[in-house]
Amino acid sequence: IGLDYTVRSQQLTQQFYVTIPGGSEERPIIEPDTNRTKEFDGYTVTLDSNEPLRSGVVSTLTYRIERDGKPVTTLQPYLGAPMHLAITNDDLRRFQHTHGLLPQSLFQKIFQPRDPLAQHSHLILPDTFGPDIETYVAFPTAGIYTLFGQFRESDRIVDTKFTVRVE
Repeated sequence: IGLDYTVRSQQLTQQFYVTIPGGSEERPIIEPDTNRTKEFDGYTVTLDSNEPLRSGVVSTLTYRIERDGKPVTTLQPYLGAPMHLAITNDDLRRFQHTHGLLPQSLFQKIFQPRDPLAQHSHLILPDTFGPDIETYVAFPTAGIYTLFGQFRESDRIVDTKFTVRVE
């Protein structure tokens, strides 16, 4: 169980391991799904990275959300962020929670650059946005990771799942 919470402006993460009586001790072998475009609840979501994923390096991941072949521009904030992501490695020993962000304009990139390591915050967002949502992820070690994402359109919360290999 992974918990991510804030107390007096300090962000904390805790993990707890639960043994289920009668459960199998064997862990499934997780292979990365190389398909970076998938269907989730009627939406086509494409996950793209600016470069190969490597441990110890901050990677920019972009989620592009479409429906019926058209970009979705009516996404709405969900719990104060454009998107929420829970990321875990294949042995479930590493967990992180991060938020998606709206892409920056060229002007913003030059004059208001983001610190990708300090972006876990809730920002003032427009009522609607899309189709692209960016997130920064620093994978701590090489291995296989699963990215569970959630975004919102109208009153629908859409869950996504991508599995990637990090070198």
